[in-house]
Amino acid sequence: MNGSAAALTATRFAACEARARAAPLVLMHATSSGETDRQRDTVLERAAAAAAAAAPGVEIVRRTSAWSPLAALLAASRDAAMLVVGLGGRDDPPEAADESVALDVLGRAGCPVAVVRAPHLRRRNVVVAALTDTERDARVLAEATMLAARRGVPLIIDHVDGEGTDLVLDRATGAIALVLGRQDGPARYDEPARIAVHRGPCPVVVVRTAERTSESPHGTAPGRPAAADGVGGPG
Repeated sequence: MNGSAAALTATRFAACEARARAAPLVLMHATSSGETDRQRDTVLERAAAAAAAAAPGVEIVRRTSAWSPLAALLAASRDAAMLVVGLGGRDDPPEAADESVALDVLGRAGCPVAVVRAPHLRRRNVVVAALTDTERDARVLAEATMLAARRGVPLIIDHVDGEGTDLVLDRATGAIALVLGRQDGPARYDEPARIAVHRGPCPVVVVRTAERTSESPHGTAPGRPAAADGVGGPG
C-alpha cells in the first residue's frame, strides 16, 4: 500500500472481494526508510477510507511491515485467500509493468493474485475464465466459479492459447475480473498471464497451476505478517 492511484483502485477491488467472502480486509503498508509515522498513517487512512466507501461494512485491519514490499506480500500470501496488488495505468509503457512488484509475485505467491490497474472502468457484470488446459487449469476454473458466484454474476469460460490471447483479452475488457493460470518457473514474455497484466483489460486474477514449493522471502522462515497491499483474509 503506497497511496498511489493504482493502490487505491486495488484497495477498492480488494474491499469488494473481502465483503463478498465475508472476510476481513487487511491493508498492508511496507514502510520505507525515512518515512515518518504521520506519512505512514496518512497512507493507511486514505486506503481505509477508499475501502469503506467501496464496500460499506467490510472489516478493515491495518498492518505495517519493515520488510520490502515483495517480501511482505509473499509472506502475507501464505495465509491469505487472495492477494490484491495495484499496477500503474494502461497508458504507462510496458517496461513499467516489468519493473513492478505485481509481476514478481505472480508465480511465487501462496494464493491467487489479483492485479488491478488504474484507471479501470467496469462495463460488464461478468467474470471471464481463460483456460489453456482443462485438467491442468482446474484451480483456475474453481477460483473463477467461486468469484462469479460470490458476486452473483455470470461466468464466461474461454479457451486461450498463444494465438488467441488478444481475442480473449478483448472479450474480457470491462469485466469484473479475468481469471487465468500460470505455471511455476520464470515468467515468459509471451505467456497469457503476463500479457493480460500488461494489457489490463480488467482486474486480472492469476492462479498458480502447479504445486507451490516451500520458500521464504528471505531464504529463512521468519515470523509471518498476515497482511498485504490489499488482501482478503481466509474466508
